[in-house]
Amino acid sequence: MSYEALFGWMSVLNIGMLALYSLLWMVAGDAVIRMQSRMLGVTEDDARVGWYRFLGHYKLLILVFNLAPYIALRITAAA
Repeated sequence: MSYEALFGWMSVLNIGMLALYSLLWMVAGDAVIRMQSRMLGVTEDDARVGWYRFLGHYKLLILVFNLAPYIALRITAAA
């Protein structure tokens, strides 16, 4: 398996997980927030901020560590 294929599949899997987490947030956000705020002992507002921050950081990490190397490999392979 080439590095290009590896980074491509990593991107697909991680973007799929990000979509799943985002869908969970949209569909059952209140239930998830209540459950996690009780489990972690934080307020519901802090749990919401934590989820929002998690999704933002996860998206940024996907862009930096999956998509950027994949695009760079695609460009260098075409040249």
